[in-house]
Amino acid sequence: MANMTPLERAARALWELDTASANPGVSFNPLHEQSDETKQRYAERVRAVLTAIRRPSEAMVEASESGWRSALGSVWSGQPDQKKHAAWEMYTAMIDAALAEGE
Repeated sequence: MANMTPLERAARALWELDTASANPGVSFNPLHEQSDETKQRYAERVRAVLTAIRRPSEAMVEASESGWRSALGSVWSGQPDQKKHAAWEMYTAMIDAALAEGE
């Protein structure tokens, strides 16, 4: 399970949440023991969420910019619009990579 993609980890977490809330206190089989159809259904749900959050909010871009500034210090010297665009591009690329891993 260490080699699971982020999409697979998210599908597993969603499965566990659904199963635990539907059957409190009952032991259940993990997602990797379920049918391919069940695994695919959960992967599709996660893909829908990732697609929905693919575009970052302004607050997310600003938080990313702040994190970069803190991590890179004086290297962070671009214009504000360039920094926001770079943060948006990086976030989108990361979500796209997560989506592509599950294909």
